This record gives sequence, C-alpha cells and structure tokens, in this order.
Amino acid sequence: MRPRLRDLRMLPVAATAWGVALLTTFAPQLSTPLGAACALVALLLPVVRHGRRHRSGRTIVAVVPLLLLCAGVATGICVSAAIAQPARDQAARLAGHVVTAVVSVRSLPTTGADGRLWADADARRLGPGAVPSALPVPVRIGIPVDRRATKLGPGTVLRFTARSAPAGPGERSALVLFASGEVQHLSRGGPVETIAGDVRAAFLARARRLPEPGSELLPGLAVGEVRAVSDELDAAMKASGLSHLTAVSGRS
Repeated sequence: MRPRLRDLRMLPVAATAWGVALLTTFAPQLSTPLGAACALVALLLPVVRHGRRHRSGRTIVAVVPLLLLCAGVATGICVSAAIAQPARDQAARLAGHVVTAVVSVRSLPTTGADGRLWADADARRLGPGAVPSALPVPVRIGIPVDRRATKLGPGTVLRFTARSAPAGPGERSALVLFASGEVQHLSRGGPVETIAGDVRAAFLARARRLPEPGSELLPGLAVGEVRAVSDELDAAMKASGLSHLTAVSGRS
C-alpha cells in the first residue's frame, strides 16, 4: 500500500533541520544572515496566507503552515549557532597555546592510541595563566591515566594545564586539550553522577576477578570500558566481525 502524502508532511521539516544544521556547522559565519532571512520569511508567510484566502490560491494557503514550521526550525538553529559562535571564536584563538582549563566531563573516557584517556567535556574556564576567564565551550580532552581514572565519568570536574590544538571542521568541540602535569579532580559532580561513578567503579573491580576472556569482555559490553581488552582478543574480535559489541554496547 502506497503511503499517503500526509504521512510525509514532516519530511521537509527534517530535511530543513539537517540542511541548516550542516550549513551552520561548516560555515558558521552564515548563521546570522541566514537566521535573519529565515525569520523574515516566517514573518511574511502569515501575510501571504491572509492575502491568498481571498483568491484562488488554495494550494499556497495549505502549504504555508508547513513552510512556516520549516522557517521557524531554521531560525531556531541559526540563532543557537550564532549565540555559540563568539565563544567558539574566542576559544579558537587559544589554539597552539598553553592554557589552564576547568572542565566538566560529558562522556565516559576511552583510551587513545597515545595512551591518554579521551573524553568530551564542557569547558567552564579556559585561558592562559593561573586564573583563566569564564569561557563555556565544548572541548575534547586527553589526560594521563592515573589511579582515579576508573571513577572518571560524566559530571566530573577537572582542572589542568594543557596544550591546545584546533578541532577539525564540523566537530562539536571548539578545541582539543592535551593535559600535561597534574590533573586535579575538583568534583565528581552531583549525587546522581557520584553514585553512577561508584557503581561503575565497583562493577569494573568485580569484573576483573572473572577468568579470561570474561574479565576483558564484560566491562566493554556493559559500560564501554575497553582498556582491559588484550591485543590478542581485540584482533580476534576484529577478525570475526564482533568488535562492534564493545564499541557500541556499553555506550547505548
């Protein structure tokens, strides 16, 4: 049975959202003029609809609400991008410098090829010197592994000195921070984040007592912790096409 046309009514809205988001991500300088144009269209559409009611333009009148919704969605995305852009531009000017950062971790850490723990975070303070200024931007952080790494997770607040590098085009992060020296754990977040971190750390400790390969696989399957997976097991899982189990299952 062929789908009715009304079943596809939200397709233009979704396409508009994806298209505008893609455009403002790779060309953020267009956020303000594009947002102004979409807002102008949204303001004019009711006038067009009112004028067409007294003529034969029934099709136009019927399409106006959908166009109005598309224009509203596009305007919202552009406004959001335009508001965030000044802070991102300020952060981009710090690329290549040594900075002091105070960040709140957003994701569970993963081990990179360089041996660091990598996670997404939101910077609270960022800049040169011992007293950085407030600069709320998303960042990607790489920190050395220490004994408190098992409890590192969403909500953890860290302070460290880092070498900054520009993020790639289209990435959520405004900067990539390579931490050096001591990483201070200022807070583990609110009560929910603290309890979740304790439960995760206790689970990992108990999982390590299992015989292999269970002690290597279970942390990755359950909570996305793949640091215990040996090179031999990793190669075997890739050869059998099962590497997605630890890459995805623990993050879902």
